[in-house]
Amino acid sequence: MVLDPGERKRQLRKKRPSVEPNPAEPGRKRRLVRDLVEHSHDLLCIHDLDGRFLSVNPVPARLLGYSVEEVLRTPMRDFIDPQFHDQFEAYLREVKSAGVARECWRCGRDRRAAHLEYHNTLRTKGIEKPMVRGIAHDVTDRVRAEKALRTSEQRLRLAQEVARMGNVRAQPADRREQLEPEMEALYGLAPGKFPRTVEAFLELVHAEDRPLVARLLEQSLQDSTVEGEWRVVWPTARCIGSGRWRFSRMRPEAL
Repeated sequence: MVLDPGERKRQLRKKRPSVEPNPAEPGRKRRLVRDLVEHSHDLLCIHDLDGRFLSVNPVPARLLGYSVEEVLRTPMRDFIDPQFHDQFEAYLREVKSAGVARECWRCGRDRRAAHLEYHNTLRTKGIEKPMVRGIAHDVTDRVRAEKALRTSEQRLRLAQEVARMGNVRAQPADRREQLEPEMEALYGLAPGKFPRTVEAFLELVHAEDRPLVARLLEQSLQDSTVEGEWRVVWPTARCIGSGRWRFSRMRPEAL
């Protein structure tokens, strides 16, 4: 059967395989990038060197309590907690001179305020006026955890000062020690004067008690908890051999 030219063209169009859209096609690629930016929870922005936003994605703006329109018409400085205003001015100078800057500021409105960690870079090529490309990640949980840890450490240090207690951590690999400041006071040493070695620690112990303390240290490094009492020779009285008693509990900790 011979088909007329019109019918032949219709048959060829029907048999033509379907072509999947190419993600690399310029128009489609721009749409994908726009979709990524608009739905990102990280703050993606562009601002000028006068400290004004030129563009910002909507999700983080909304999470911080603002509309995109409000962000674009308000100076960046006004979104930052006043305690960081001096740092913001320094940031503008740094990104202008170095071309890159990292900062962490508390930004946002009322209870929606969050600590944002920025990593921004300057663009100067191919444009009339320099602009800064910015990305900021919400690190509020990390900042709160660090603050809680500092508070806990301060309370522990206060309790140790009141109870006249202290901590010492020995590293078996290099036989070095880390002392809390209270430990130096308990051993009659000025701040920073402890040499931070196991051998130096044993020098502070009464000569008759050193074998006991050395044995307890070795046992504690063998995955066992040990307790003991020994005499410490006070620096001002070492020439006459008098000492003060100390009680200690030692146990291994996984790092």
